[in-house]
Formats: sequence, C-alpha cells, structure tokens
Amino acid sequence: MKYEVRVGAQAGPLFLLLVGLGALTVSLATPAQEGGYVGSETCAECHDEVAEAFATSAHGRADLQGWGSGESCEGCHGPGAAHAEEGDAELIRVFSQQYPASTDDACLGCHNGPELAYWDGSTHQTAETTCISCHSVHQPWTEDRALINRNKTESCLDCHADMRKTLHQRSNHPLKDGQMSCDSCHSPHGSAIGGAVDAISVNDKCWECHAETRGPFLWEHAPVQENCLTCHDPHASNQTKMLTVSAPRLCQSCHQFGHHQTVAGEPGQVWIMNRSCVNCHPRIHGSNHPSGVIFMR
Repeated sequence: MKYEVRVGAQAGPLFLLLVGLGALTVSLATPAQEGGYVGSETCAECHDEVAEAFATSAHGRADLQGWGSGESCEGCHGPGAAHAEEGDAELIRVFSQQYPASTDDACLGCHNGPELAYWDGSTHQTAETTCISCHSVHQPWTEDRALINRNKTESCLDCHADMRKTLHQRSNHPLKDGQMSCDSCHSPHGSAIGGAVDAISVNDKCWECHAETRGPFLWEHAPVQENCLTCHDPHASNQTKMLTVSAPRLCQSCHQFGHHQTVAGEPGQVWIMNRSCVNCHPRIHGSNHPSGVIFMR
C-alpha cells in the first residue's frame, strides 16, 4: 500500500527535518523484521525454560549484537518469523536434526581460534562427533566450558568406555582423584600428531610433568629419547611404573645377551627379584655420571 503526503508551499525546513528523522528511525527499526527475525523475546514466549537458562550462559551473557542479521537465539538458529507463526520445527534450524558438518559450521563461524586449527580431519570430526555432542549451548556457564557432563573425564568415558578400566588398574595416572583429566594429555579438537596428543610429540607431552627424564644425558638410553610408549602404557597398567610388560621381560625384548645372562635360572637371582634389572641399573632413563655407561650410577 502506498501513501501520498502533500506538503504545502508554506512547509518550512523544520517540517522537512522531522520527516527525514522519521524515515531514518523506521529504516533502523525494520531490517530485523524484514529479514524474518523476531527477536529473543518472541522465542522466550514458548521456550521459557531454555531462555531462563540461556540468560546465564556464556552466549547469553555475551554481546550478541552483530553475530549475523539476528540477535541471541536467531544468531545461531536463523530467522524465526516463519517458525513463530507456524510453530513448525522444520522452519528453523534445529541442530540435533542437522548433518554434523552443518552443526559444526554454525559454531566455527565464531569459535575459530588457534585451538581449533586441527578440527578438520581430526578423529572426532571424521567420526561425526559434533560440538553439541560434548558442549551445551544453553547450559549456565562454569569453568568446564559448558560441557554436558561437568566431569571432563566422565564426558570422554561416555564414548571411550574401554578406557574406564584404566581408572582402577594398579598403576595409573590420577584421573580418578581429579588431579588430571583426559584433556591433560589429549586435545578433543584434534592435534598435529596421532592420538590427539596435545603436543608436538608424545615425549614432549610426557616431559611436561616428568621433566627429570628429559635430559640431555651424557649416557642416553635410546628408547627413552625415541618414544616413552616403548616401555610405558600412557593410560594404565597392572605392572609397576605403568610398564607395558613386567621386567625383566621388558628389558629382554631388546637386551637378550650381554655381560651376563638374564634368562630364568636359579631362584633368588637378582634380575628376577624386587625391581629386576633396575636393581643394578637404576638410572634407566639416562645417566650423567662418567661411569654411567650402563646406567648403574
């Protein structure tokens, strides 16, 4: 519908200024409506419980102005005018019903920092695990990055159930006590090396805590510098020190012959008692002693 406004010859500059300001006000107030956006207040009329929780979440407390054409709810779910009018869920973006890539794209539009540089092609991404598989957008914000399961380790164990037994094995990392969590070593968003290890190598990750084994040493033990996992299981073991196999069998996998035989022999032999080979070779990770060539001091 068109309206015609006739302005008489006596209309002064003040009238023209008011008309211009009125047009400017209308142009600023209407784009959201013209784009199919209705505002978060309209969403809250039906989704009141979600809206109440969302207000205390990280997204709800952030300044959502300019996150696209809409604001707040519609910044992620898209224009809601058709959905509000018809009540049909197919008329708005529902992440739980979308392809994983579409869900991730919505999050990565804002969350695109360096910590997500390895997401594309990561283990979780290729397994079609989405952001909302672990994170809740509407949940009130805490220091756990809005995880659905507030315990990080339990959140991982929901899928990696085969790792739960490691919490109770004889020798393990203190995950059960809460002193560590899975993301102490792994990056759930991917990494530059296998196993989503959050470092440039497995050894570099281990050395963050076990710095005394890093060296450099005058006499180096080659497997230590190559890969800690040659001798240790990173998750847990029923052997002491998280060893993959008990000594002396672990040592014999490389050292079959030497100055003395270490095959099974008389009961009470030193290499089959107590700490086995380490009884005599305690500096097994390396030695700086001039006479430590065989790690005896």
